[in-house]
Formats: sequence, C-alpha cells, structure tokens
Amino acid sequence: MPTLFMKLPHEEKVLRPDCLRRLVLGDQTVGFTLDIGLNYYRGMPLSSIEKLDVIVDGAPISPELMLFEFNEKLFMPDQLALAFTEFWDLKRDLRLKVFNGGLAAGDHEVELVLHVRNVYMQFGPGAYGMVDSSVTRTLTLTDGPALARPSAIEASTGTVPARAGVSSATIGTIEQAVSLYGFEQRLVDDPNYGLADMFAELNALGVRKYELIGSMVFSQYPRPTAAEIAAVRGLSERFGVEINSYGGYLDKGKITGHDATDADLMLDITADLMTARDLGATFLRAGDIPLHLMPAAAAMAERYGVRIGIEVHAPHKPSDDSVQAMLKTMDEIDSPYLGLVPDFGCFIERPAQPALDRHIANGADPKLLDYVIAHRHDGLDEAGMQAKIAGMGGGEAEKWAISEMFGFLSFGPADVEGFKTLLHRTQYFHSKFYHVTEDLQDPQIPVDRLLAAIVESGFEGVLLSEYEGHAFHLDDAHEQLERHLRLEQKILTGLANREPQLVG
Repeated sequence: MPTLFMKLPHEEKVLRPDCLRRLVLGDQTVGFTLDIGLNYYRGMPLSSIEKLDVIVDGAPISPELMLFEFNEKLFMPDQLALAFTEFWDLKRDLRLKVFNGGLAAGDHEVELVLHVRNVYMQFGPGAYGMVDSSVTRTLTLTDGPALARPSAIEASTGTVPARAGVSSATIGTIEQAVSLYGFEQRLVDDPNYGLADMFAELNALGVRKYELIGSMVFSQYPRPTAAEIAAVRGLSERFGVEINSYGGYLDKGKITGHDATDADLMLDITADLMTARDLGATFLRAGDIPLHLMPAAAAMAERYGVRIGIEVHAPHKPSDDSVQAMLKTMDEIDSPYLGLVPDFGCFIERPAQPALDRHIANGADPKLLDYVIAHRHDGLDEAGMQAKIAGMGGGEAEKWAISEMFGFLSFGPADVEGFKTLLHRTQYFHSKFYHVTEDLQDPQIPVDRLLAAIVESGFEGVLLSEYEGHAFHLDDAHEQLERHLRLEQKILTGLANREPQLVG
C-alpha cells in the first residue's frame, strides 16, 4: 500500500520530445509507441510499477490496447507485476505499444500517471514508499525508429573540462573520497553523461577513491554482467581512480505482494558482496540488515573478503534505540567484516537554503515555512503539522515542504554525543552535505564538531563526501564538491595543528 510519494525534478526525461512515434506493421499504421523514462536517482524492477495510466488528448487508453516492450520481451499490463527480474535502469526507456489504430499527425497532449513502489524503502509489512513519475507533455507524433541511448557505462559526453581542482588529502589518518551519487542530476538528465564523465570529474577534483551505486550505473542489477564489471574496472584504470566502496540495497519489495524473507535478504546481501568483490571494493555499504541475520552476513562478508558497513541514515539518530541495538549486536559479533557507515545527513540542524528557495519558487509562503522550521520539534507529527499549516492558509507547496522536513530532510539538534558511541564500529563515513557557501561554511550540518569527534577517536580511514544537493536541481555538483573537500581540509588541518590540551 502506498504511504509516501517522492517526486524528483527529472520530469523532462520521463517523456522526452521524441518519445511519441507512429507504430507501423508492414505498410499499415496500427497505433503509436510511447517511450517512458523513470524519474528517480536509481533504477527499479518492472514489478515495482503499481500504476501506469496513459491519457492522450483527454481520452484514457484501455489496458487491453497496451503491450510493453523491454529487454526484447513483450509484457501485457498485468504481467508487469511479475517482472521482478527485469531491471529498469536510469538510461533505458520502457516502451509502451498502443494498438488503437493510430493518432493524427501533429501535436498531442499526453498525460502519464506512473506510480512506482520504492522497493528498498519499507515502512512495515506490505508498506513501501512510492515514487511519482507522473507527467503531462505536449508531444509531436514522429516517424521512424527511436534513437538508441547508451548505458551509464557506455555514455560519455567527452566534454568534461579540465578544471583546476583541489587535491584530495590524507590529513593525519583520514583520507578524502567522493561518492558518485553526487553526480546524479547529470547522469539522469543527460543521455550522454556517464561513468567516464564522473571519473573525469574526480580527476579534476584531484580525488582518487570513490563509491559506486550499482543501481545507478548497471543495466543488470543486482548482479551486473561480467562485461559491465570489466568496463568499470577498465575505466577506473584509465582514469587512475580506485573504488573504495560499493553501494548496495536490500530491495525487500521487488516481488509484488511479497515481503522479502530471510533467505531473500541473504541472497541480496550475497549478490552485493560478490559484486563488491568483483569490482575490487574494500567495503559494501549495505541496507538495514536485520539483527538476527548479522552473524550470517558477517560470515559471508569474510568469505568474500569485503567488509560490510550498514548505513546509519536520516531520519534515524545515533542514539535511537534501533541504532543502539544494532551497535550492541555488532559488538557481540565483534567482526571486522561488520560495522557502520554513519551518514552526516543524520545531523541536519536546519533546512538547506536551496531547498527553501525551491519550495518558495513553487509557491510556498516563506512565513509558513519559517513557522514549520521554528515549531518542527514542538510535539506535532507530520499529519498534525500539515493540518496546522493548512489551517493557516497553506496549500500544496507547503504540503510538499512539510513532507521533506519530516522525511529525508528532517532536522533537529545534532546528536553528536550519540555519534561518538558509533565510532569504534565505523568502517568509513558518508560526509553528506547539501550546500556549502562561497566562504566554506555548511549552515546545515555541524561538520566541525563531527570531524573533531572523529579525530579524537583515533579513526583511520576514509571520509567520503556525498553531495545530495542535486535534489535542488542546480547542476552544481562539481563546485559544491570542491567547496566541501576544501572545507573538510580546512577543519582537519586546524584539528591537526591544534595544541594538545593539558589535563590536571
């Protein structure tokens, strides 16, 4: 059942200008085709499609007239729910064939209602988050075959400029790295932007180590082909970069009407460990592995020679009972192959200004947003705040803002003391950020206090910058990553040069 709808700002790639074409059999027009893209930062199995309706010029298209083409296979609408092995990646369109006798030449208003189950975001038995890829476009009917689009691994603009980037540093015992997740906007929006461009960006930034998200890059997932693995390794060698970690998921809801069993979860964990090993990664960033499966997961990780790091991610806080229970279980298992990846998004103390600017541009009242920020932790839950703001004159724009502030952009006092309890089990860090100012300040996250705690703990390893400000659609990943790396260097250098404190 749907619980929460997410809508990312990639509507332009859902129905591209050339996506509506005449369907011809022999010399007879029998209908039309519609190529549909996915509005999300990662791919999904076709089985995750919960609703797909098409309305052309105000007339709904009957499912009886539809066939879907994907991976050289044809599916009737009611068969999509069974297609959990067919992975709909970011660079590939799902082709809808409609046998309605055809459309008149010229322009047509096409409305697509597309709701996709977020297969890794489970809230309870049978309850998952939802992704809204719906869009309405005026499209021109065209003839001829659609253009073939390269995969994320094949694509390359060849135009990434050589910038005077910063040098990624090893300061004391901490090495800087970058998550390729930060380049999501261009990867999704530009058909020609691919892995080679991201590696070129790392070169320009002076960064060697990276994290790769399989469901963003691979056309076959969760187990990519040998050719895909070889291509990633070849590109890494060509650009002189090195994989630090592989980002995996537990896609608990990929089989329609079936929540993943323990056996299903272990299969996903094993598949991700195998991929991480094949790529040469030291770490697998894993999803929320249940406590009772952690001993088996640690043993499997040791078998494949890859260390698992379970991400501690917003809206959770380090002091939450669930996080502390996970920490206790890890301490009892006491394996170097099982640990944590704390994500700095847990420590947002106020919304990023670009996020507020986006909501204001969409019609939200700045005074109502200020009220939500000021009263976010006064005892109202999301439903209560929605009702309160609606009573104050708020509308749809405020509704979306509140959903963000109670969801993936939740904020509050930073739980730095709780953070310190995680450090002895940390594999590496996701140094998440949303916006760094020109004068190298992060107004949202107390990165100085977090880095001080890391240094004081004696941690040795990787601090991985992860830019999530691409959600604001400003196309500024390179600039923001450059600023963030410099911010971290400034703070870490200051901590390294700090005079030791005398006690007693």
